[in-house]
Amino acid sequence: GAVNLPLREAVKAFKPSDLALEFHLNAAAAPTATGVETLSAPKDYAFCKKLTSLLASTLGITDRGAKPENSGQHSRLAFVQAGGIIVELFFLTNKTDLGKYFAKKEVLAKEVAKLIVEHADAQ
Repeated sequence: GAVNLPLREAVKAFKPSDLALEFHLNAAAAPTATGVETLSAPKDYAFCKKLTSLLASTLGITDRGAKPENSGQHSRLAFVQAGGIIVELFFLTNKTDLGKYFAKKEVLAKEVAKLIVEHADAQ
């Protein structure tokens, strides 16, 4: 809807058994920083590895891998603590990454949807 809930309220929208993905764009001072990565709890690493591999191969960018929530600038992330996965799709500050995203965003969305369905069917 049109309401942007505070994170403490938004995380209540899914159960720990659900697959909850939050898509972000990474940024860096160096315009050459590139790649996709996920931040999650260890229980989600297997899925995250499949996801980062899919995203990296579809966009033709570096697979930075499945990482723990404390691998970035924060030690704990509320979304991950609630059972979610943060997906850093690419570096917004890298013009090549951004161009690849715009060129492939529809294909990318379809491929991610397929992976989510496969994951749900396997559960």
